[in-house]
Amino acid sequence: MPQIPPMVIAGDTLPSRELYRPDDPTTGALYDTANSNRSLESLNGNLNRENVDFNEGGASGEAITIQPWMVQIGTFARGAYWGTDRWEYYYASQASRSTYTPSGVGAERISSIRIPIAGLSQQVFIPYKCTIIYGYQALFRHDATLWDHDDTPKAEYWDVHVRINDSFSGSQPTHAHRVMLPPGRDSDEAATHADIEDFGETDTYVGQMDEQRWRYVEKSGMHAHTGPGFFKFEVQIGAQVFAPDTLKAKTLIPTCAAWILAIR
Repeated sequence: MPQIPPMVIAGDTLPSRELYRPDDPTTGALYDTANSNRSLESLNGNLNRENVDFNEGGASGEAITIQPWMVQIGTFARGAYWGTDRWEYYYASQASRSTYTPSGVGAERISSIRIPIAGLSQQVFIPYKCTIIYGYQALFRHDATLWDHDDTPKAEYWDVHVRINDSFSGSQPTHAHRVMLPPGRDSDEAATHADIEDFGETDTYVGQMDEQRWRYVEKSGMHAHTGPGFFKFEVQIGAQVFAPDTLKAKTLIPTCAAWILAIR
């Protein structure tokens, strides 16, 4: 094992160069990019031939079996899991019906303003370059109506996307992760029907959302993490609901969870 030199603090304060300074061989006790073996970084995943006594496993230069005690937890892989069983509500009136067509996906339009789902969003620090496998699962109890006035149907829906590190791939959502939450009730009124109080005996009340149209969603994917740095995982929901305040359309998420696995 290489000999890690002692850390010497020059004064009463601790300047950053005492911890991280790759261009000065006399400082950078925690991390030295030029020679990581001389800093404490060698204890965090820098297991190589220089750090292993091969005589313990056989003749010098021969391959040995790496025992669990030789590896610090999190050296080659680390994971995170989060979720909630607290009910979360998202209302169509919080979003916008503005849409645009992502490049490369034909004529399919998505809502331009989406709401982050708190129980599925998290930021995790990963101290090395790696491949991240991620995923989430959630039950969406959404309200969406098929308005069929004068035989000109207009369908409402909700859409869900994954967002990684504050940006989409090519400034667009990852289309493979798109989830559509379809309508599950219908009305022969117009989609611009003024207000829920206007529904009377002469109107066809839209009724309750069909529970068979609720969606339990599971999505997963992979990401090349350029670390060290933060990995930000976010799931967003948008609404394509006409006159959203008419029926107080909302999505209720009673349970959800997300996870990541970083493999070095």
